[in-house]
Order: sequence, then structure tokens, then C-alpha cells
Amino acid sequence: MRYRGVRVWMILACSAGVLLSASRQASQTQAQAAQGKEVKPLVRKDLLANMTKEPAPPLRDIFHPKVSAEPAPPVYRAGRPVFRKSARSAPESPVFTLNLVYVGVVRSGSKTIALIIRDGQTTPVAEGEEIIPGYRVLHITSDALEVEGPKAQKKTFSRQGDWP
Repeated sequence: MRYRGVRVWMILACSAGVLLSASRQASQTQAQAAQGKEVKPLVRKDLLANMTKEPAPPLRDIFHPKVSAEPAPPVYRAGRPVFRKSARSAPESPVFTLNLVYVGVVRSGSKTIALIIRDGQTTPVAEGEEIIPGYRVLHITSDALEVEGPKAQKKTFSRQGDWP
């Protein structure tokens, strides 16, 4: 109970100090204006945007979305379904899409580990390990890293940088 009373008195004292300070500031501003001195405004109007121009129209209207030209869905009739022919061709075989940088090699006894950078992370890999599902390290040398991708596609990454 006593603590609550002290807290109320502290709040009242702080608010009285703030009000006293604000009234002193206002009286000083009025005195400067009476003496003919230039009073700086709180808001710099020269930095405000010129509001007389007509605003530009919005780039998109979220209430009226654009309609895209997508292919029509398949048409079903009574009996067997009839599909419209699509302009798409048969699915192509996956392309080797692994992006990595071969930094170097670390040898410890009989084990060789390659250091690669993928997605900003340095990762150690050994021969036979998968980098990501479907991409496996075949061979590691000090100058190159050979990786096998889907459909037995092979790609060789040469070492990047000026390390000996």
C-alpha cells in the first residue's frame, strides 16, 4: 500500500516537471517572437513533399486482379472424357542444376575430403557421398571434383581460387 502511494507521488512529480518545462519553452518562444527574432518551427516545411501535384495512379488494383491467359481446363462430357490438346511437349529429362563452388581438398591419411560452397555454406564431402538427393560425388582430385547427377549425367567442377 505504501509503495503504491510513493509511485503515485513520483508520477505526479514527473508530470509537474514536464509541464513546467513545456511552459518555460513556450514562454521563451513567445519572448523571441515579441523581440522580432526568427522562431524555428518544429516541422521543416521545406522537406515536406509538394502536395499540389496529382498523385500517380496505383501500379495495381488489389480489388480488380488481372486475368491471365491460362489454358482452358479439360472438358468432360457424358461418357468418356475428352481433353483438349496441350501445347506442351513431353516432359524433358532433368537437367544438371547443381550449383556449387569447389574450394579445395583436405587429405588426412588415406581419406580425401572436398570442400564445396553451396548456398553460402561450406560443406565437406567425400567420394560416394550425396551432396543433395540425386547428386553424388564420384571422384575428388586437387584440381577438380566430379559429380554424377540424375540420369547418370556427369559434371566436373574445377577448383576456384588461388590456393596452392
